[in-house]
Amino acid sequence: MGWAIVGVLAVFLGAATVAVMVTSARARRRFKQKRKRLRDSYALRLQKVVAALPSLELPRPALELPSEVNANYQRLHDLLAAQMFREADQETYLLVLKVTGREDKGWIRHTDIDEFPRLDLNTIDRLWLLYSNGRFGFSVQKRLYQQLGGTREYNETIWQRFGDRVGWRVNGNWISYSQLTFHGSAPVGHLPAAGGGLGGACFLVWWAGVMDGICWPARIYRRIQFQQRQITLQLWRSQLGLWQFNSGYFRGNLLQEPFLEHRLS
Repeated sequence: MGWAIVGVLAVFLGAATVAVMVTSARARRRFKQKRKRLRDSYALRLQKVVAALPSLELPRPALELPSEVNANYQRLHDLLAAQMFREADQETYLLVLKVTGREDKGWIRHTDIDEFPRLDLNTIDRLWLLYSNGRFGFSVQKRLYQQLGGTREYNETIWQRFGDRVGWRVNGNWISYSQLTFHGSAPVGHLPAAGGGLGGACFLVWWAGVMDGICWPARIYRRIQFQQRQITLQLWRSQLGLWQFNSGYFRGNLLQEPFLEHRLS
């Protein structure tokens, strides 16, 4: 009798175990099915959100524009971001004068170049690099100049080759500022020319130490006045497209018809 009861209990417990296992398996299937439906639902919602993203104007993190002298580079940033390269070039010219405290002079000295805040120089260069996809900037000009063999010693042939390389010379002639290409398709290193006054040689002095002396740049919107100087325009264009240095005359690209601060005799 006792063993019979034990047998019945064993059969009952076995059946119960099987029932529990079956129930658990069904529960797991239902759980998996429910989880799949939830995943599909979330995936569908996510697809709808992603599809709507292109029409949303998401705020971009502000680009840091550091300066050692509290210079404001926001306008330069905005002009370059808008691909307004001519205006950005002239803004670069004005900023350099402001940073060096030479706004009233319109030109910079070699001491200004030596003492120009490195942080500010990097900020200006970084903006040009960023919004030209690496085509424009002082560092680009420096690299090209050095690739041509440029060193601290001035070499007229190398300087002319550099002018050819960046598009400042066409058919062997230096072009005027108005002939520059203010577009992203311009030759690599074409900009900045810094308003026709501070580009080229001045910043090559800076980047590569080409020569030492004073940069006598052009002034924006000023034109030459030779009435009392008895110098012909042809002579000026052929021989006096220059910056004056302590060591003499540096023939280079002034990029526009200039108004010199020094007297010509």
